[in-house]
Amino acid sequence: MKSFFKNFFKNKNSKISFNQKTQSFIIEDNAKAQIWFLRVLMMVQCFSMFGFLYKSEEIDFLFLIVGTFFFIILVLSFVIISAERVVYLDQIKHLIYRKNSSSATLGIVLKNRKRRNLYTYQPEGVEEMVNLFRENGVFIKEKSFLLS
Repeated sequence: MKSFFKNFFKNKNSKISFNQKTQSFIIEDNAKAQIWFLRVLMMVQCFSMFGFLYKSEEIDFLFLIVGTFFFIILVLSFVIISAERVVYLDQIKHLIYRKNSSSATLGIVLKNRKRRNLYTYQPEGVEEMVNLFRENGVFIKEKSFLLS
């Protein structure tokens, strides 16, 4: 059980490969489990905040604001964030690439307006990931951290 939680919270770089036959990118990371963990935490926070509101005799605006904030984040996590393991080439709108002197972030913007973040904890493999997308015809949108 200890190794499960240790692997669950381990910083894993996204490993990406391209399948020519199915024209899809296969992404190996534990994004789906982490996103569901965060969603469950948001649900618990929403229930506890609205539970405090229900039990109190007068409306406490702090609980109302915090509960509403967590509820909005929870809804947006279902609407905006994607954690799919297989992303087909025809579903991709473009790749967002933000590079700083010491770090870089990558995100796949899908045509259904969702976004699939790619985890890059070591900056050495970022250029390889970008080149893999570029070689397969994905438009790369480069942004700086300051102008995003």
